[in-house]
Amino acid sequence: NPTGLVLHHYPALTRVHRVPVEIHHSLGLGACAGFLTADQIVADSVRLPLGRAIVRVPSPEHLMTHLIMHSQMHHAEHERIWPPLRAMFDLILVNRHFQIPWDAIRARFHAHRKTALLETHLLQVEEALGVAPPFSIRARSVRWWYRRMLWREPRLRYIDPLYAFARIVAPRVRLSR
Repeated sequence: NPTGLVLHHYPALTRVHRVPVEIHHSLGLGACAGFLTADQIVADSVRLPLGRAIVRVPSPEHLMTHLIMHSQMHHAEHERIWPPLRAMFDLILVNRHFQIPWDAIRARFHAHRKTALLETHLLQVEEALGVAPPFSIRARSVRWWYRRMLWREPRLRYIDPLYAFARIVAPRVRLSR
C-alpha cells in the first residue's frame, strides 16, 4: 500500500467490454493477506485475451476462494447479517461456469481454521437463493446461528459484542504483546 489511498486493490484502471479491470496487491486485509498469496494466484492463473490486452485470470479454485474470503472477511464489518447479494450470486455463476475443486477449497479453509466461515457463506447462499451447498454440511456452526440471530434482530449489529471485540479489543491486545 504505497500511497495510503488504497486498501487491497487499486482503483479500476479501465473497463473492457463492461468488465472493470482492477489490480489487486492482496486478497484483503488482516487474516485475508496470508490466506491466499499473490504469488499463489499468479502461479496458477490463466492467460486470457480481453479486448486488446492479455490478462491473467485466477484459477477457478482461487477465484472462488477470493470471492468467499472477500465477502466474509474483508467486508465482514459492513455485512454483519448477510453477504452482499452480488457475492452470493457470483458464487452460483462461478460454480456453474467452472469445475470448482471444492475439496481443495475446503482443505485451504480448514488449514487456516476458517471452515465455519466457508460453511456459513454456503448456508447463507442456500437460505437466500435456494442453492444447496456443493458438499454436505453436517453441523451448523456458532457463526451460522449468530448470523441468523443478527438477521432476525438487525439492531443487534450496532451493539454486536463479538464485532466490537474483534475490531477494537483484539487488535490492541495483539499489539500490546
